[in-house]
Amino acid sequence: METVLYILAVVLPIIGIAGCFLPVIPGPPVAFLGMLALQFSDKHPFSFHVIVIMAAVSLVVTVADYIAPVLSAKKFGGSRWGAWGCVLGTVIGLFVPMGLLYMPFVGAFVGEIVNNNIQKSDSDISQAFKAACGAFVGFVGATFLKLITCLIIFIFILFGLWG
Repeated sequence: METVLYILAVVLPIIGIAGCFLPVIPGPPVAFLGMLALQFSDKHPFSFHVIVIMAAVSLVVTVADYIAPVLSAKKFGGSRWGAWGCVLGTVIGLFVPMGLLYMPFVGAFVGEIVNNNIQKSDSDISQAFKAACGAFVGFVGATFLKLITCLIIFIFILFGLWG
């Protein structure tokens, strides 16, 4: 049983790191499960405080991942359409070569153009571009936070395994 827990402790954070870029996998919570797996082994390397803090950080970062593109798009003058376009662009980007680098922006831009057409707004292309930039900045920022969180959890696990 210990071997299974050790394997889970290493594999789950790796899946969590992949989840930072794959929207269908909640990266930080999956990585945190790896930390819990190691905690339930004979090693018990983490204090209660570390577990609670990392659980809270994982939760906050995961929630921020969903909110950041919307807030950032709004700050740059965008709409929910731009934020959701960013998310849809991310999903489409999984199937396009190098798509994760540019498809969130393209999706946000298209979402803003659609929003302008639905609202029959006189907003020009530059406003849609600005809002798309905002949604993209929020997406990149949230992805960076998820990645940092998963890497920290993975480092904790590695120190727990060999410490």
